[in-house]
Amino acid sequence: MAGVVVTAKSAELRHSDWREAAPSSRRLGVVPRGKAGGPRATLHVWTEGGIWIGNAALDAPRAHFTAAIKVALAGRFRVRARGMDWCAAEAILTAPNAEQQVDGRGVRIANVLVDPETDAYARLMPRLAASPGGVSVLEPSLVEALRQEASTLEDSSRSHVAVWDSMISRLAIGPARPRSLDPRVRRVAAVLKRELVTPRKVAELADLVNLSEGRLTHLFSEEMGLPLRQYVLWLRVRDVVFSLAAGATLTEAAHDAGFSDSPHLSRTFRAMFGDPPSVLVPSRGPFDLRFDLETALARPGPHVETDRARIERIAAARGLHAA
Repeated sequence: MAGVVVTAKSAELRHSDWREAAPSSRRLGVVPRGKAGGPRATLHVWTEGGIWIGNAALDAPRAHFTAAIKVALAGRFRVRARGMDWCAAEAILTAPNAEQQVDGRGVRIANVLVDPETDAYARLMPRLAASPGGVSVLEPSLVEALRQEASTLEDSSRSHVAVWDSMISRLAIGPARPRSLDPRVRRVAAVLKRELVTPRKVAELADLVNLSEGRLTHLFSEEMGLPLRQYVLWLRVRDVVFSLAAGATLTEAAHDAGFSDSPHLSRTFRAMFGDPPSVLVPSRGPFDLRFDLETALARPGPHVETDRARIERIAAARGLHAA
């Protein structure tokens, strides 16, 4: 690998073995929802992750940057992954970079996103390690509890951060523990965060931590759960979301995050999430983007050094001062 060169193509999955037609909504036993007033979905975001809640669709095969807990608020959806045929599910847990496809037509889903560098992710790691292919259908004994947690998001009876914490606790195996990373991986990650717009070549990063290129790429993927290229994309996409929350235009957000232009950003978003970033633009897109500034200040998360400036921009856009 000559360098950490990230393009939309590097984010795309290999679709050659994903050509089987998805099951119809009729086979799922659900009725697709019609158009309703207001946003189609809401995305709550802060420094450790987020929660997406809304009407699902038939996704293209993809792999996400974060770990995710997907829960149908009622009914069920279908899912398949490498080594797993289509099957019905009420809730699933997926690892970062795990290739999957979800058919959730007619189903309202809560999708809990967990940054792979957080302590919360460490709590999920034992269960993720036991998931073949990184995707597991959760047992009925867990589904009802997860649904009860997720349902409180709809009536705002609990904060989304409290729900996020509770759902992760439901799936945690063993006591809480801090996220542990090899010091060399942590050092490389810190450099990539600081130099996001023009990241160093892999050879330079390998020299920095006294490893061969091959050993570094293997170690980084094994420790982080994401290959180096995908990790840089994750940092860039994350930066774009923060910039949009601060009121930046798509062009400004793309440039500040190191994307060559808005189409490059859009292709990357579509390849990984199925939607263009325009869905998150306030007052324009069908998604309601809500950045939780209070939680971001109280729980700075694993990107605290580089997030400080982002949080200050969001606070300034709201006429506030980030303490």
